[in-house]
Amino acid sequence: MPTTPKPDLRLLWDASHSVDDIMTFKASVVYVIEPNHPGDTGLRNPQANRYDPDGIAQYDGLCITAQINRRGPDPTWYAIKLVYSEPYEVDLAQAERMVKLLRKLQRTLDKYDQRFGRTDDLVMFCARVASALGCSAPEPFARHPKGLSEYKSNYRWTDVENLRGLLDTVVEKGR
Repeated sequence: MPTTPKPDLRLLWDASHSVDDIMTFKASVVYVIEPNHPGDTGLRNPQANRYDPDGIAQYDGLCITAQINRRGPDPTWYAIKLVYSEPYEVDLAQAERMVKLLRKLQRTLDKYDQRFGRTDDLVMFCARVASALGCSAPEPFARHPKGLSEYKSNYRWTDVENLRGLLDTVVEKGR
């Protein structure tokens, strides 16, 4: 019996102001397919429905969230979590897939904590989640910079090392 190829998962991130000097971060799980037409980025949001040939419904709404208070001498990201946020729809079958995936990912993250020590660093947490998800692309993190006309289909892809610099710049500029 043929096996379904593993989806090419990535993390699409953004950071924005919520109130006062609080900034929020969200990196949503997306997947890449072969573009269908000119101008198609091939980037897709997983969406739960009964037809799921790519096996990606379980990733619908899965994301990393965090926040930072920009006030103070040394702003630090906190409340770093891997959660489901605003999935399209959840029935019992989807809820069971979500729980199964969260347990699997948490076991992997716990193993990383045992091996490397617990991390409260947002970029390291993102790297661990990307690894736990099986992201194999050398640049698994993407952001759609507003106002940028054309750069790799309008998404700026980056690796773990450069993610830290990009986040630091976003925090400094305050978007």
